[in-house]
Parts: sequence; C-alpha cells; structure tokens
Amino acid sequence: MWISYVFRLFVVTVLAFGFFSMVGTNEARAVDATSCTDTSGYSYTACAGSNAAKPGATVIGAVTANAAVSQTVGLISARVSQFSRVAKAPGGRVVAAKGGPLVALGTGTAAGGGDNKVGIWANGSWTRVVGSKTAAKFDGSIWTAMIGADYMFDKNFIGGLALGYENAEYDTSFNNGNTDSTGYTVAPYFIAHINDTFSVDFNVGYSRVDYDLDRIDPIGNFNKITGGTDSNRWFGALNLNGDWEFDSLALGANIGTLYAREDRDAFTESDTTTIDSDNIDVGRINAGFRLGYLIENVVEPYISALVEYDYANEKSAYDDRVGVVLGAGFNVFAGEHFSANIEGTATEARSGLAIYSANATVRIEF
Repeated sequence: MWISYVFRLFVVTVLAFGFFSMVGTNEARAVDATSCTDTSGYSYTACAGSNAAKPGATVIGAVTANAAVSQTVGLISARVSQFSRVAKAPGGRVVAAKGGPLVALGTGTAAGGGDNKVGIWANGSWTRVVGSKTAAKFDGSIWTAMIGADYMFDKNFIGGLALGYENAEYDTSFNNGNTDSTGYTVAPYFIAHINDTFSVDFNVGYSRVDYDLDRIDPIGNFNKITGGTDSNRWFGALNLNGDWEFDSLALGANIGTLYAREDRDAFTESDTTTIDSDNIDVGRINAGFRLGYLIENVVEPYISALVEYDYANEKSAYDDRVGVVLGAGFNVFAGEHFSANIEGTATEARSGLAIYSANATVRIEF
C-alpha cells in the first residue's frame, strides 16, 4: 500500500514541477496564444513556429520595402515634376491667365527664352509606419535624404539624376526585436511636356539596402538572436500629369504606376538558424488630384488626395490593396531662381496600417 502512496506522490510532484516550470513559481500568468506571449512578457515553446521565431525582415519586409519605395519614388516624381512644370514659377499662372507668356522653370522668363537650364535640389523626409495586426505588430520610422540635379535640354524635356540615403528603424514587438536598415539610391529621371497642360515624368532607380536584425528567442533561454543581410532593390515609376490654371487657382491631376522588386540575400542568425533568400514585389497604380491657390505670386498652399491600388503585394503581412493618401502643404517662390516646398501626408483605408509623412524640398535654378 505504501508503494501506491509513494507512486501517487511522485506523480503529483512531477505534475506540479512541470506546471510551475511553465508558469513560474511567483505568479500565475495568462497566455495570449495570438501574440505568443503571456501577460508578463514570457514566451512559450508553442510559439516556435509563429512570427515570434522569425527575424523581422521576413515578416514585415514587404510592407517596409513598400513604404521605402513609395517615399523614394514620391520624392523624385512629385517633388521634381512639381518644380519643373510649365507655369509653376512666381506669377506664371497669373501672367498666363492675362494672355502673357508662360514662365518656365522658375526663371522669370518666357518658356524657352531663358538661360536658366540647370536645376539642383535637396529633400529631407520622415515617415512613420505603424502596424497593429496582432501577429505582426511593429512601429518605426524611415528617414530619407535626397539630392538631385537636372538639365533642361529644351523647353519640353528635362533629364536629371537623384542620389539618396535612407535609414529605417523598426521595433518589431511580434518577436521582441528590431529591424534596422540603411540604404543608398541612385535614380535617373526624365520629365517631358506634351503641351502647356500635360506632362509625363519617368524615373528608374537602384537601392542597395543593408539590414541589421535582432529578436528574442521564444524558446530556450530567451537569448537575443542577431543577424544581418543585404538586398538589391530595383524600381521604376511612370506618371501622366495635367495642370490647369484659373487666375490664382491651380488644379492638378495625375495617374501613374510604380513597380519595385527587392531581392534579399540568404543569411544565418547567431543561433545558426538559416534564413533562405527571398524576393519582394511591389506593384501599384495610383490616381490623384491637387488644388492650390497662389497668394501674392509667392506662396501657394494646397491640398491633395491620391488613391492607390496595389496589384502586387502578395507577401505583405498587411495585404489591403487600396489606400488613400491625403496631403496638405505649400510652395514658396522667392525670386527668379529659388523655390521651396513643405508637405505632410497621411495614408488612410489600409486595415491595421498607419503611415504618416513630412518632407521639405528646396530647389535652385541657374
């Protein structure tokens, strides 16, 4: 009989030991199976196959690459074309509305009649991206700096080259880690005026991006696991733009497409986990409008809206295909050679994803 009691005591002891080994001896913890953590931040073996056991770039790489490409292409397409379209210089629309010659490229001279054919510009921008889906939560920012120079070959055609630097830092709460990246971009661009109303801008580019990753091991001793990889990103964008002037009121519209591909190299994490190479495709069609009002031929406040449709985003953890980007800003035209722009935007209608941006650009022509 005593053997039976010893056996029962042994079983109870083993069960108790297993229970307290799992939940701890200080307190009972409730497990959130969807986030792979308990209320005290501990992770469990059951999460080994979840996003908690994956480096950040493999989970949110598509959405962060999408945001980075959108920012880079947007700076080139919107900013450069905005400052180089016919009748965007101080007083250009007012003079044209009164029957005078159009002013081109901020020169203060009639289109095709000035000597100012070279333009240089610089831009700085910040974008915050927040993802709130339970299994892929993250929060981070992208900082981008770009410089560019272009030449007006004739009154209807401009070609230039842009160079860029980007730095992104994301807190990836789904794996208690971080995803940081640094990238360098080179992108030629072209702008062609079809007539006084319509223009086309086109740019292609290449970015080399380096990733530094870390996460907390959801099993074992909860150690920090680190890793790093590189990627090659290629992109291109084409836009058709229309501009109409009514005295001091300006209406703009555009429709275009963007495509990018990022190829990420395979790498091995510090715990010897091998991560295969991967590629990300981003494809988008967009259409929008812009409404501005020129004040004293110097300041032009405006509002804008852009509808986006992603025709390629299959690998994104945030796979809503439609987004709406709302923006507001103002242009400043100072003298014949200098112009500047400040703008803020917010992306709406993408479930679980919030994107906010602010940027400033200056342009000088000579």
